[in-house]
Amino acid sequence: MWRKDLADTINAANEQLGIAVHWEHRSFKEQGTDREPTIHIGAGANALERKGILTERGNINREIIKNNMLLASRTGNRSERNGRRRKFNVNFVVKTDVFLYN
Repeated sequence: MWRKDLADTINAANEQLGIAVHWEHRSFKEQGTDREPTIHIGAGANALERKGILTERGNINREIIKNNMLLASRTGNRSERNGRRRKFNVNFVVKTDVFLYN
């Protein structure tokens, strides 16, 4: 249950700081979503990606992210979280993908 404890700690800190981001410890399958999870990139590939060098694992994750965005757009740009509907922000996902490697 360390993932739940970590998510609870992050969420409590975000709430105290006024950050409107909620971390979820459950897998996409447990959440009942059709999104595909990205794969672990690893330290070596992550270092290359930060230098602007594309890697096989980075390419796989970019393809997964693209497919997840397409899936979200086909379902009306919305995603389910804790029984509430929220708008799916495509620009946030694209920028996050870039920032993960920079």
